[in-house]
Amino acid sequence: MAGAKKRGCASAPLRGERYRLTQDNVEFSMYLRSVGYNVISMPERMSACYGINFLNVGNSRLITCDPETADYIARSPHFGGEIHNIEFQELKKLHGALNCCTQVWRSPTEKQYHKPDESHISIQVAEVRKSPTESLPEVRQTTNWVLLMAPTYFAQNPETLQDNAFMQTKAAMTMTSLEIVESACNSFANLYTLLIQNGVHVKLFHHESYHDTPDAVFPNNWFSTHADIDTFVLYPMKFPSRQRERRRSVINFLKSQYSNLIDLTYFETVDDPDSTKALEGTGSLVLDRVNKVAYAAESGRTDRQVVDVWCKHMGYRAVVFKTVGDIYHTNVMMHVGQTSAVVCVESIVPEDRHRVLEELRRGGRMVIRATKEQCLALLCNCIEVMNDRGESILVMSSQAYHSMTQNQRYQLSQSVDHILHAEYSIIEKVAGGGVRCSIAELF
Repeated sequence: MAGAKKRGCASAPLRGERYRLTQDNVEFSMYLRSVGYNVISMPERMSACYGINFLNVGNSRLITCDPETADYIARSPHFGGEIHNIEFQELKKLHGALNCCTQVWRSPTEKQYHKPDESHISIQVAEVRKSPTESLPEVRQTTNWVLLMAPTYFAQNPETLQDNAFMQTKAAMTMTSLEIVESACNSFANLYTLLIQNGVHVKLFHHESYHDTPDAVFPNNWFSTHADIDTFVLYPMKFPSRQRERRRSVINFLKSQYSNLIDLTYFETVDDPDSTKALEGTGSLVLDRVNKVAYAAESGRTDRQVVDVWCKHMGYRAVVFKTVGDIYHTNVMMHVGQTSAVVCVESIVPEDRHRVLEELRRGGRMVIRATKEQCLALLCNCIEVMNDRGESILVMSSQAYHSMTQNQRYQLSQSVDHILHAEYSIIEKVAGGGVRCSIAELF
């Protein structure tokens, strides 16, 4: 519930007056109306996500930390002021929000008030916005900063189940929804801890039940970032539930870090996945960022026309190929790191194999072949990142790691400083995606 004061009505007690009891045993909203307030009734979910825990800074100006709440208040006929919404997700995890973090302060006299040093304030803001990547070269294959979305309302997605052969319905049917979320959050904590403890910077978000985004744990599908042109890209997603993952709070964060936006979501057809021309981020595109080559396996989620449009915008050359079997994303059968590539060659149609392999070798990659069984274990769904010491780290799931032969581990250890793995099986089984799908790179 939020209150908006009617014009001409009495205000709060003047300074020096004492608060006093005027009524008791009265319903609060009725009391507010009786003393001149218009009441904006808010849905309970906006209280649960701390949307109502906003700041009123005077003159009908509000600062909120939930975009849905901000929109709801702004549409009310009782509100005619200004609303500024800010990103506050990390602090909300401490079970409070804007109003909880502030206190009213009044100077006893004007002489005792000292204006803060504004230059000092601007320096503090600049330091807060400092990117962990700013000292790195603009053109590089890997990064030391990633974005993760905690699976706080994770579930098996009936839409993506239509074309994702890596999803296992049995895994979801033998557990309650609460057990699935709990297990997914535990697996995600393994990955998050692994990255943090090994010196990788993480920007963390989470999602709520009202977002209705069961696959939100895979943010790499709907955006990518590119330091060399100071740009982030928004991608057309095949299914409506995945389109809803493009939340304002995350986009606002990306806008604070990158000056340019390329928005390809106009290829989507609302509520008609079959008519949408999809290109699902670095799930559809496996990038050689140094040589500007984009590898793409054609599928219902990777449209050739959109690949060509993307390459024209980004200055890349496309290597598009067809696959055998149910490969819904390129990154479940191919990984490209700084000096090596893990590829399920059997998944590529015979007439395209030589062309793809030659392109990888020409780009300076040692090709490590994965079997179909290893592909199903999501061995190819790994990602190379770097830590704050500049060391290269190959990150994968425990299932993927244990599927490797001793020779494959040796080959990969020659191309990276560390190979790390996290137990991630519940997310792999229920959602059909692995560690790489869960990591969105911030370049």
